Amino acid sequence: QLERKSVIEPPRRLVDMVGKTEAQRLVSRAVSLAQASATIAEGERQSLTDVAIHAGNRLSDLKEQAGEVNEELQKRQARLDEMQGLVKRGVLRNTRLENAESNIFIVRNRRDQSLRDATKAEFELAQANSAVKRFDAERQARLAKQISELEAQIDDMERQIASAELIAGVMGSRATNSNVGLDAVKYQIVRRAGGDARIVDANESTLLE
Repeated sequence: QLERKSVIEPPRRLVDMVGKTEAQRLVSRAVSLAQASATIAEGERQSLTDVAIHAGNRLSDLKEQAGEVNEELQKRQARLDEMQGLVKRGVLRNTRLENAESNIFIVRNRRDQSLRDATKAEFELAQANSAVKRFDAERQARLAKQISELEAQIDDMERQIASAELIAGVMGSRATNSNVGLDAVKYQIVRRAGGDARIVDANESTLLE
C-alpha cells in the first residue's frame, strides 16, 4: 500500500500520540522511502523478468528448430531405406547410398545438438523463473520487516509518551500534596494573664505580644 499511494491517512493511534501534523509528516516520509525502494525493486525485477522472457523465447525457437530438423531426418531416413532397396536390386550405385548415409549422419548430429540446446535452455528458463520468484519472496519479506519496524516504532513512542504522562502525573500529585501540607499547618500562641494561660489560634501575621 505504501508503494502505490502518494497520500495515506496516518493511523489514529499515531495521530492521538503526536498530533495530526506530525503524524502526517511521519507517514509522508515513510511513503517517500517506500516508493523510492519500490522503484529500485521494480527495475531489478524487470531485469530478472527480461532474462526469463528471453530464455523462454530461446527455448521455443530451439524446440521449433529441433522439430524441423527431426522432420527432415525422418524424410531422409525414409529416402535412405528406399535407396538401400534399390542398391540391393542393383538399380542404384553404392556411392549415392553412401552420400545419403553421410547426409543423414550430419542431419542427425544437428538434431541431437538442437535437443541438447533445448535442454540447456529449459534449465536456464527454470533458473530465471526461480530468480523472479525468489526476488518476490525476498521483497515481501523486506516489506513485512519494514511494517514490523514501523509498528515497533509506534509502540515505542506509545510507551515513551505513557511513561512521560505517568511521571508528570506523579510530580503533579506530589506538588498537590505538598501544597495541602502547607495549608494544613496551624499556628497557636500561649498567652498568660495573671496566673492563667490561654491558647489562642493565630496565623503567620499574629503578634506574639
